[in-house]
Amino acid sequence: MVTDFRPHGPTMADPTGRLSAVLDDEPMDTLAVARAIGAAPDTVRQWRHRGEGPPWYRAGRRIVRYRRTEVAAWLAAQDQGGEKVPA
Repeated sequence: MVTDFRPHGPTMADPTGRLSAVLDDEPMDTLAVARAIGAAPDTVRQWRHRGEGPPWYRAGRRIVRYRRTEVAAWLAAQDQGGEKVPA
């Protein structure tokens, strides 16, 4: 699960809410993605090489990055709708 404690929408420092929209899409590296989804970094790398996993992009010749919003959307899409355990 991607946890984000930053305020969303307009704030005193950002009355239009535009800055929070940019921060929501802050780039993540492979280690950050692995921690956010609870997988090993090597697993995330393998997914990338197989064309699986969250969408990624290159930010330079060797730098791989993921957009936070795309990782969250990919993770939400992975829900298989399993049985819910009664509380």
